[in-house]
Amino acid sequence: MKHFHALTRVENHRNVVRVYALTKVVLPEETVPVQAIVMEWLEGGTLEERLKGARLGLDDAKRICNEILNGLEFMHGQGIAHRDLHAGNVMLTVDGIKLIDIDCSQEYSLARLSIGAQETALGGDIAFARHVIWSVITHSNADMEMLKK
Repeated sequence: MKHFHALTRVENHRNVVRVYALTKVVLPEETVPVQAIVMEWLEGGTLEERLKGARLGLDDAKRICNEILNGLEFMHGQGIAHRDLHAGNVMLTVDGIKLIDIDCSQEYSLARLSIGAQETALGGDIAFARHVIWSVITHSNADMEMLKK
């Protein structure tokens, strides 16, 4: 329940997966209902999958990087650190990128952490974002397009 409420704080951004409801479901192997978060259905693939394919054009690479940073900046402004940002948790959809698999556990809410722990959580997100962005840039033809200019 706390995880659901934390996620609703960041779901109103175009680059963060939307959260619709909290409901109870009975899994086939269980007899007792469990709580489930109903999220936006995303068509597309992960950035990790895309990086195994053809090189990205410069415009696509810029757009992907900007959208990752926009979503992350919004989350941080809402007091939420992603805590597991990597290319597998970035979905490429027809509407742009969506950050998924966000760890919004109450104990990791930025508001509940000390200043030092907040800096560590945000620094971790930034380090992972740097790695993802570097992967996008190195898998693009940015070097070739820059040479043409």
